[in-house]
Amino acid sequence: MYNSSYSFDPRFSISYQLPSNAKLSMAYGKHSQTQPLFNYFVEKYDQQTNTYTATNTQLDLSKAHHFIAGYDQMIATNLKLKTEIYYQHLYNIPVHANLGYYSMVNAGNSFHQDRVDDLINDGTGRNVGFEFTLEKYLNNNYYFLITTSLFDSKYRGSDGIERNTEFNINRVVNALGGYEIALNKNMSVDLNIRTVWAGGKRNPYIDLEQSKLKGETVYDHSKDYSFREKDYFKVDLRASLKINGKRITQEWALDITNASNHKNIYSRAYNAKKEAIVYVYQQGFYPMFLYRINF
Repeated sequence: MYNSSYSFDPRFSISYQLPSNAKLSMAYGKHSQTQPLFNYFVEKYDQQTNTYTATNTQLDLSKAHHFIAGYDQMIATNLKLKTEIYYQHLYNIPVHANLGYYSMVNAGNSFHQDRVDDLINDGTGRNVGFEFTLEKYLNNNYYFLITTSLFDSKYRGSDGIERNTEFNINRVVNALGGYEIALNKNMSVDLNIRTVWAGGKRNPYIDLEQSKLKGETVYDHSKDYSFREKDYFKVDLRASLKINGKRITQEWALDITNASNHKNIYSRAYNAKKEAIVYVYQQGFYPMFLYRINF
């Protein structure tokens, strides 16, 4: 209603049941999304006239065509296999009229929000990928889930050059599982583990030589997200004791985040004293105790 933007977003899907508890499926969906709200109200300052002008008020919705094909198979009574391939074509993406490298598709992966003026809906992008899931439902006191995602994510700014998006880490593997030990009919001990292995984060490109000359961080945005940092890896552990009463359930738990204390890179910056690029790391080894009552 703010700027009379609208969209018609149809969704279609079809599935075919195969013998032996298997199923094929195909789907299409058109998706539209408003921009983060503050972008519509960003103002551009003119030093000559000492005035501010709102340049993004007529931004249209970002849009995408999604195509998906999947295969499901119940391998056993409590074991399910699922595979999926997909292609997503993104268009109407806000990009900067002059800064050709900038695109809104890279927003949202950090705590910082760019206030960018002169945005136009001329950007495009595409995501293509394959996903694999193997799930063992809770039975005989244990469960597990393994998921793998392989993908490639690219975008084009106003300069028409194809680049990696900030989210293009190319792979994510998740594995989790748990075992329940029944002490009696009202008490049990649960042991759980979760592991994540993923491609390294992509960060803005720092021109080291220019940074040394100027004594501060100098970015070469034309090369942003051109390489990945070292792989991300994390193991989380959890042990809990549950007591089921007539009216309440009590739970004591010990959670250990990043049990191996792996140094996962969050961001990089230029350090003028060291004349070198230094890294900021994500959460390291972190234990936490929990007590919870469920009514």
